[in-house]
Amino acid sequence: MSKMFRTIQFDVRRLLARFRDETVGMIAPVVALSLIPVMTAVGAAVDYSRSNNIRSKLQSALDSALLAAAKEGSSVWNQIAIDNFDANFSATLANGLTVTKAFAQDTAQLYRGTASVSVPTVFLGLIQIPRLNVKVSAGATASEPDNSCILTLDKGQSPSHVALSLNGAPIVNLSGCSIRSNTSIDCNGHDGSLTRAISAGSASGCGSPKPNSITVPDIYAPLAGNIVPQCGTSRPGATWTPGVMPTGAAIKTVTIGGRTEHHICGTSPSRDRAC
Repeated sequence: MSKMFRTIQFDVRRLLARFRDETVGMIAPVVALSLIPVMTAVGAAVDYSRSNNIRSKLQSALDSALLAAAKEGSSVWNQIAIDNFDANFSATLANGLTVTKAFAQDTAQLYRGTASVSVPTVFLGLIQIPRLNVKVSAGATASEPDNSCILTLDKGQSPSHVALSLNGAPIVNLSGCSIRSNTSIDCNGHDGSLTRAISAGSASGCGSPKPNSITVPDIYAPLAGNIVPQCGTSRPGATWTPGVMPTGAAIKTVTIGGRTEHHICGTSPSRDRAC
């Protein structure tokens, strides 16, 4: 009996030894196979990190280019944008990448641009992703310097509505300043030697026209609800002398809540204005 147990014990030990020898040979391929997704994940993080870094620098170069173009605002704005972009992107990331870029001017003051690049991968190539495409876009609005002597807000009207018209005599002298309208301007016969005619619509017949410009927000609009019209049906109109407040029936002065209001009674109900 003891001999039989010794035989069985020997056979079991021999079987375990064989199993151990066989499994040693299997560990290497199992570990190698398990490392593939792990290494791919780590490599993908490296490739994506590099592409995100390029995206950031691409966006920065595009933003800078559009700001330069909007600031320039002349007929060579496109070349200014290209030169600025190339200088900024190449200076930070000139690793032989080919960049596709395009710029456009939607209106006199709105500039747009896009830029894209195909970034070669290192680790993602193992799973048949040889490149990552990176694309960015941006826009910039040029703020027109405003030294306007006359501004018409023309609230609620379409851009084609002419809110400001210079027509006939007397010829006003606007030398050294501009006129501006949130709709259109018509300089019929003269423009008063103005510096610039800035309008959200057209600027017909005006020197140095800047049509299709952005509108000027009315910062006093919330206060309009505090104004109580005073003119009624009497609207004789007023003749203005520069620097002098008009007098007469066209001017109604009232004090409300500690403030003094001067109501100018124009020639239509829409021209009851408080100062």
